[in-house]
Amino acid sequence: MYKRFLILIFFTLAFRLNAGNFYIDKNASGSDNGSSWSDAWENFQNINWDSIKPGDTIFVSGGTDSVIYTDFMEIGASGVESNLVTITKGIDPGHNGRVIIEGLNNEKTTAFHIEDKNFLKISNFEIRRFTGGGSIRVENSIGSVIEKNKILGYGSCVKIYNSFNCIIRENVLTTHENTPTQTDGIYASQNTDNVYENNNIIILNQDSYP
Repeated sequence: MYKRFLILIFFTLAFRLNAGNFYIDKNASGSDNGSSWSDAWENFQNINWDSIKPGDTIFVSGGTDSVIYTDFMEIGASGVESNLVTITKGIDPGHNGRVIIEGLNNEKTTAFHIEDKNFLKISNFEIRRFTGGGSIRVENSIGSVIEKNKILGYGSCVKIYNSFNCIIRENVLTTHENTPTQTDGIYASQNTDNVYENNNIIILNQDSYP
């Protein structure tokens, strides 16, 4: 038993020691390989998902104050239960401003799409004006976490279905009243053992976006 315990600790530490940081900055002009802020991926589509492993973090630059991205992200990697893949805003000076993902006139209807990928965390983004249901959409996922995002949505802000043991928490989710779609802060269907906690859901008493 003791030997097995040591082996488990070894593999857990190996995951943590090998965890890496990757970077996205639309204003970067380097090698576009995600390895540093100067060589950051310049848009979400340039992410090399084959390089993303359990425990890794993808930081998105918010500049010194804020940066607006008119982009969308189709998640292409999974974490493991003890080491999630995290996608969040930058924490370093010069990159820790607000990251705003703007969907107005975007051909895609969602900012982040998780499908058949597991153990992911999406946090600390401002998402607004995506025209489809689900500014963050989670399908067929296990153990993923959506937290501390601020979403101004058209219809559902977060849509999650056919998923297991996921967590939706501490998000501010806002829709306006006059919309032909459902004004769900969170649309959830056919899930098992998900947790929804401390979300602030607002339906504006007005006919358009602020």
